Amino acid sequence: VWEDIHWAEPALLDAIDHVADWAGDAPILLLCTARPEFLDSRPAWGAGKQRASTLTLPPLDADESTQLIVNLLGGGRLPADATDRVTDAGGGNPLFVEQMVSMLIDDGLVVADNGGWSPVGDLSSIAVPPSVAALLAARLERLSDEERRAIGSASVIGKVFYVGAVRELLPETDRANAGPLVRSLVRKELVRETRSTIPGEDAFEFRHILIRDAAYAAIPKERRAEQHRRFADWCVRIAGERIEELEEIVGYHLEQAFRHRESLGALDEEARTLATEASVRLESAGMRAFDRPDMAAAANLLRRAETLLPTDDPRRVAILTTLAYALFDAGRLDEGRDTVAEAEARAPIVGDPVAVEHTTVAHWQLVERGVERHEQMRTDASRAIDVFEAAGDQRGLVRTWNLLTSIEWLLGHGGAQLDAVERALEHAQGGTARYEEHWALVNLTSALVRGPTPLSEGIARAEQTIEAYSGSREVDALMCHALAHFRARLGEFDAARAAMDRYRSFYRDTGQTYSYLRSAEVAFDVAMLAGEAERACDVAEEAWRSLTELGESWPYLAAFLGQGRYAVGRYEDAREAAAFAVEHGDAVEGSLALGVLAKLAARSGDASTALETIAEAIARVDRTDFLFDRGTVYTDRGETLRLLGRQDEALSAFDEAIGLFDQKGDLVSSERVRRLRADRP
Repeated sequence: VWEDIHWAEPALLDAIDHVADWAGDAPILLLCTARPEFLDSRPAWGAGKQRASTLTLPPLDADESTQLIVNLLGGGRLPADATDRVTDAGGGNPLFVEQMVSMLIDDGLVVADNGGWSPVGDLSSIAVPPSVAALLAARLERLSDEERRAIGSASVIGKVFYVGAVRELLPETDRANAGPLVRSLVRKELVRETRSTIPGEDAFEFRHILIRDAAYAAIPKERRAEQHRRFADWCVRIAGERIEELEEIVGYHLEQAFRHRESLGALDEEARTLATEASVRLESAGMRAFDRPDMAAAANLLRRAETLLPTDDPRRVAILTTLAYALFDAGRLDEGRDTVAEAEARAPIVGDPVAVEHTTVAHWQLVERGVERHEQMRTDASRAIDVFEAAGDQRGLVRTWNLLTSIEWLLGHGGAQLDAVERALEHAQGGTARYEEHWALVNLTSALVRGPTPLSEGIARAEQTIEAYSGSREVDALMCHALAHFRARLGEFDAARAAMDRYRSFYRDTGQTYSYLRSAEVAFDVAMLAGEAERACDVAEEAWRSLTELGESWPYLAAFLGQGRYAVGRYEDAREAAAFAVEHGDAVEGSLALGVLAKLAARSGDASTALETIAEAIARVDRTDFLFDRGTVYTDRGETLRLLGRQDEALSAFDEAIGLFDQKGDLVSSERVRRLRADRP
């Protein structure tokens, strides 16, 4: 049972969703309660699932409210006029009815009687508060001063609280009575005992979050600030060496302490220290979320961490840079670009060369990527490496080597890309930069798949990497990217699809929307190799639409779209996608798209354009060592020449393609081209 999931973090909701989807063979009931507005943010919650349903709870009617009163009184009844007043005022809200009955007991108007409860005297004139909030405030007003201080201290902690923490927050004179005071609140049915997650600490929870909110609202802001700070100190003390587990909570309470001081205009040195301490804790928790990766949590925590710091603080620039990566991975691309721009604008002002280089690397990785500026990218990367090495910044070094890896990718240099990957992984050893290590491993798979590494060696390297990171679902998923491509090219399509699903589901489950959409390329490749062109086209189309909605376009995917549409006979649509890839893509994307355009020109009888276009495609792809792609473009050359009636030249092109595929070990593609070669027009 999960209560109040309208307050849940996205990662928890994704986890519940995942269990509902994949635990079909287990006898599990997942029960979640939420306010109706929850569906505004998750409109598809439960939709389309075979084993899910949504139950809307309407307000209680008069008879149901009356029955609730009887149940609360152990079978007893209030006079009819009093019952009517409570049910009318409650408007079908069971919390209102429950708390109204409790208030009658507090006031001595209903007393225990033979195991139940009975009314005392005339209840016809009882005062009924106009709302739940007013009712709860009235109930709290009836508590003793000591009880109000105890429930106020508990409310600062949260819906779940600990007696030891309440004792810490109470005034010195009340601390010895912390336990009895909490037990008194239990008897008055404001709080109840719950399971403790801290050894040696009794845990309790508010019976309803609105009770907690009412108690919290009654505390002056100055006292709230002090109690949030003291609770943060208590957490640090009881956590000891396990402080990382509570760091997000500590950061939250220090943040609240500062915000209340800020609202009172008390921004003295002590308040600024609070802000800095809160920022440190939130940044630390955010970086762990970033490295997990849980990008929704990382973006939330890092954004809060940076806003607590002065604009000229070098740490704020560093946090902004990492925040930009988290935003991109979460699919918030425009916000990510704006964050990079903000970091770039502030970096020169703070005068920290490390911060400046981080923003430069982020700019090239996230904002501006293009082969035409690769020399400037190399120059900037070389300078950044010198700065990061001098500072001992391992995360910066991994990011920069990843940047150099991407440059080699843009140029189509798979061998050099693999060398840069090795340097990135070298600096990521010891878990110093888990997120960046993730991308180095992604780059490793792309270098193995597209570059000159023979397929058998690529499989061995992927399997060795899985073994080296034994137990890591993340690394297993990333290596499955390569294994899916490789198994498909060996004709092992069931194994390829299984690997593909493990790879793609990792991004889906961890909320990395952008990476999940880009992972459609492996689904496209597996489907095309299996002869399922319609399926391949559908996958690419869906990813293209989703990326477009995010304000992103990917020339590589556009080239695939051109190939897929051509394969299913959608020639004009293929022309549109291929033209986009040529205009916006680099060496590899452009050559693949030009191969499609050449075949289209030949099909329409435009021989000169077809020959010119395929010649340009060959010239581009031959500048790379991407064997798969070179084989594909040479196959396009053979098909183009055959369409133009130049059979001998076509056979020669097919032979070139077969040689390239054989060099890679691509059995499926090699066999397909052999069949093409054997065909006669």
